[in-house]
Amino acid sequence: MSLRVCFGADPGLSGALVAISDRGAFLGATRMPVSGTKKREVDGYRVAEWLRRWPSAELPQVAVEEVGAMRKGKNAPPQGAVAAFNFGASYGRLLGAIDGVGFRMLRFRPKDWQRTQFRGDVEDTKEAAVKFALELFPEMRELLLVKRNWGMADAALIAEHGRRLTLGNTA
Repeated sequence: MSLRVCFGADPGLSGALVAISDRGAFLGATRMPVSGTKKREVDGYRVAEWLRRWPSAELPQVAVEEVGAMRKGKNAPPQGAVAAFNFGASYGRLLGAIDGVGFRMLRFRPKDWQRTQFRGDVEDTKEAAVKFALELFPEMRELLLVKRNWGMADAALIAEHGRRLTLGNTA
């Protein structure tokens, strides 16, 4: 039986990469590879290396959260210019790594994937992502006990959103 790998990427330095099968089985996860000590940024080489390690019978796809300038909280002011530029540079490294390995890329706004993955309105999207990721992928329990791994929950749900949309499988 051939396997197609579907990846999810939660961009940013605290984000993650997750691999699931075309049937919705959890395959693996990693925190977003970063480099640098003073100025940390997404390590495109290590992203590409991680993506290539999953054998796939067909062209893999990577679902990525499409992002813009961020806020620290609901009522907080937007990021400053330097922070927004640095985030955009890291986001570009992630997209470049995906493009460089030649995988199909899908981009979704946070509200789009959250609408299909969360049931009802949620106050805290990070906590909701952990809850719903654990329902779909109980194998992630040990990983998600550590709060700094919570980006993996988003990445898993982004991967699942992409899998359902492209493969037509809602189960």
